[in-house]
Amino acid sequence: MQLGLMQLWESGWISALLWGATITIMVGLCAMFAGLVIGIICGMIKWGRVTPLNWLVDGYTTVVRGVPELLIIYLLFFSSVEFVTEWPMPSAGRGWPIPAMPSSSR
Repeated sequence: MQLGLMQLWESGWISALLWGATITIMVGLCAMFAGLVIGIICGMIKWGRVTPLNWLVDGYTTVVRGVPELLIIYLLFFSSVEFVTEWPMPSAGRGWPIPAMPSSSR
């Protein structure tokens, strides 16, 4: 059985792949924006020379730079699953509302 692009299109997998790519790009853009904001805030704290906050930022950078990136990714991934599924929201009852994948039109 040969799996070609047309078979993916006809079976509806293209919409699922495009939806997954869209979510991945959105998560990446949000993470880049959050990193930029955190980086600017931490840089301004170090530049402002407020001693207690400077120590906090120095400790953060020492820990993050000393821990391997893969370990940080694992910690964030596995802790985020617990956070998202167990943290109640007042409007939805329990857990975060996850948008449904658009259905394919057959």
